Amino acid sequence: METILEYAPMRLYWEPLQEFNKLQGIQLMLQVIVLSCDWRNYSGRGEAIKAALDVIAILTVTPRAQLQLCEQVELMDNTSTVGMNIVCGMAEGSVFADPDVQKSALRVIINCVCGPTTRFGGSVTRFTSGGKRNRTTIRSGGDVLGKLWACVQANNGIKALLTLLMVKTPITEADAIRALACRALCGLARSETVKQIISKLPLFTHGQLQLMVREPSLQDKRSEHLKFCRYASELIERVTGKSSIGPDTSLNDIYRLNIVAQTKISYPSKELLQLIHSHLMSQGLLDTAATLQREAELPSSSSASSTPPTVKPDRMYSTPKIGNTPVHLSISLPTTPLHEKFRFSDRSLLSTPEASSSQVISASSNGPIRSTLKKKTLKASTSQVAYQQNMAALKRQSSRKLASPPTLDSIVSNYLMEQHARCKNPVVTCPPFSLLERHRCPDPKFRRRAPASITSRLMRRPAFPIHGGVDGARQNRNFVYSRFTPVQTIVDSEEDGYLTCCAFSKHLDPTNMFLYVGTYAGELKVYNLKTGAEEESYVCHTSSVTSCQPSTDGKLMLTSSLWGRPMSALWSMDEVFERKFAFEEDHYMEFGKLSEDKIIGTKDETAHIYDTTTGKSILTLVDTELCNNYTKNCATFDPTDELVLSDGVLWDIRSKKPIHKFDKFNSNISGRFHPSGLEVIINSEIWDIRSFHLLHTVPALDQCQLAFNNAGDIMYGAMLQLDEDDEFSDERMKSPFGSSFRTFDATDYKPIVTIDVKRNIFDLATDPTDTYLAVIENQGNLLEDTLLESACRLYEIGRKKVDDEDEDEQTDGREDEDDDDDDGSDDDSLIFDDDEEDNDNEGGENGEDGHGNADEDNDDLSLNDDDDDDLSEIDFSDDIDELVSGDSDDDDILFALSSSFR
Repeated sequence: METILEYAPMRLYWEPLQEFNKLQGIQLMLQVIVLSCDWRNYSGRGEAIKAALDVIAILTVTPRAQLQLCEQVELMDNTSTVGMNIVCGMAEGSVFADPDVQKSALRVIINCVCGPTTRFGGSVTRFTSGGKRNRTTIRSGGDVLGKLWACVQANNGIKALLTLLMVKTPITEADAIRALACRALCGLARSETVKQIISKLPLFTHGQLQLMVREPSLQDKRSEHLKFCRYASELIERVTGKSSIGPDTSLNDIYRLNIVAQTKISYPSKELLQLIHSHLMSQGLLDTAATLQREAELPSSSSASSTPPTVKPDRMYSTPKIGNTPVHLSISLPTTPLHEKFRFSDRSLLSTPEASSSQVISASSNGPIRSTLKKKTLKASTSQVAYQQNMAALKRQSSRKLASPPTLDSIVSNYLMEQHARCKNPVVTCPPFSLLERHRCPDPKFRRRAPASITSRLMRRPAFPIHGGVDGARQNRNFVYSRFTPVQTIVDSEEDGYLTCCAFSKHLDPTNMFLYVGTYAGELKVYNLKTGAEEESYVCHTSSVTSCQPSTDGKLMLTSSLWGRPMSALWSMDEVFERKFAFEEDHYMEFGKLSEDKIIGTKDETAHIYDTTTGKSILTLVDTELCNNYTKNCATFDPTDELVLSDGVLWDIRSKKPIHKFDKFNSNISGRFHPSGLEVIINSEIWDIRSFHLLHTVPALDQCQLAFNNAGDIMYGAMLQLDEDDEFSDERMKSPFGSSFRTFDATDYKPIVTIDVKRNIFDLATDPTDTYLAVIENQGNLLEDTLLESACRLYEIGRKKVDDEDEDEQTDGREDEDDDDDDGSDDDSLIFDDDEEDNDNEGGENGEDGHGNADEDNDDLSLNDDDDDDLSEIDFSDDIDELVSGDSDDDDILFALSSSFR
């Protein structure tokens, strides 16, 4: 099969294949595969599916049969699908998990994507005579492969192959499945589009493929593991351009290695002579050292000041490493000289009964070889026969050609190259390296970079507006959005109340702001943020409310439920709360981003756009051939309301046509737009909406529902636990982040902080002023009668949580200060502690400690305060002394700073 696949011409005539095609045999085999999956009581359905796939595998050695898998196949239930979609489904095991079936399906994919790019007899054009010229063009091998690559990608073949690369069960077939999947991925990686996508996945960015190469899943299957290693090496070379790299090397390490290899190493020759002079002095060769100093014109103090840097002997000339991986640099040193190889550690090797403590061994083959042993007492227990055998072996080895010894320049260059390889940010163009000081490439830094200290940034704002220097805005965001403190807890008035979702009113009047909370009983409750009292309660659905979204003017409300009819509704809240329109089958609804005159609803893989005024459907967006079938598809508008993302497919509502289908790498999250409108976030993948390239992956966003702040520069992520029927709900609850919400910098997607609430999170929402964050926290399960607590907790953004003991100490301190104030003393000055000076987080990763938790010791201001005045209304553009002209405590100052940044 491999020979025919490699050398068969484009127009191969194979009579059995021609007869099979006339009978539409490939379509029949695919129909049998689909039907066999429903034969639950038939014990031989696995063999039937495998036999059908083996037939297809034999036929797909020819391009004509391969192209038939790109065509639609009519199924028995009056539906149709692409043939490659059926094959990829069998390979992934999502429908019928059987290792033999998976291997047969992988062989079909390999035949389709691993063929040659050029075939004999391709690109043949045939003309026929007559009044009208007919032209038939036979595709070349590259055209056929391009179509097959696009077909596999469009039917989520990349996701299927990546899943099979990580397979661990059954353990007896895991290595064989990995090898076949890696081979198929090698052929698919010849496509530039596919290569760009997989190069941004954790498979390469985090070195996952290199880790899988280390050990087989089962030691008895080492032969299959060797095949996987060969294909993995080919895949790495195809993606990275490097033939062999270490097991712990990522793409970033390879990029650094390329920079180091291109660097020209140079160093001052006089520094090398100074080191030689110091060595001669240490060995007592004073006359030689004096001659060298005189001829080289070295300074007289060189012997004292030219001491080389302290370097561990075992690392002086070791192979440079990046991380834990040895790096093979472009400088190739000669092999070790022969006289270095003959330093025997076995003392009995050259010892004889008459041996003394020191001997010199000579051989005269190509030249004398002398090896001086150290003066130690040798044991005289070796026989004369062993001595003669060792001498004979020594003479045979000495007859080999001597290798040239390494030059002093190569040794020094290798030493300097090793130092350069350890730099965090290496550069190609470097000044001459110094032998007296350790080399280190400088970190990139702006001249007007904002300082790390929050106090310094505030004081620099008059000179470096508006955030105290370059990168000051990001540091301010990390400072503000790494601090959350609970200020209010809202609990349902009913005893068995179970809260499920929440949303803030969108108008900016602080005296008339409300929090809307949905319940498991289908009610929508309205709470006043200022008083915390329940204002109204409305019955909206017969099942739990999964989402609620008010309009900007507060006159309309969209609600959705888990089941029942209607599943969604639009409510009027102007004077009387009443239902305007009901949407029977749309399980999720939201207003347009730019204008609220349109509403978009989601039913499975279909998106419906409605007119807000009339409630009538304007447009329906669905394409069964492009559907990704996400389990939690939620269609959404982009910030301009001109594009729609539904089920991983990008639509243009003006032309009513799909623009692009994004590759599927998860089964649940369908994605949403970034507030900038230039990127699409689908689970942990970030896609460029202009080029449709995969920009990067953020593993911390895996299975997280996202919410952005009003400015669009901060992103909240949490694993929501609302759907009890979700098969992944148990995994999310057991996840270390299952009871936490995280904040990310939306400009570079770096994590800022992780807040563990120690309860299941059902929903979260931000207010229009970015002052509060509402989180639905439930402990226990209502259906299992284990509900312990259900509450909506409000967190104040920018204020650090204070422990109870600290609050008690602060209360006692205030009482003492009040007594001092009665005597007339007053002190409003800022007091800074050098050991506790606030250094807020540089970079997104510095906003967390090693475990992803907030570092609560950063950015603290120590103040001598008297009263608890609120400084949120202070004008921070004035002088810094005016900031603390009033009496306040630490938290009020921090909160005021946060309000200033917002």
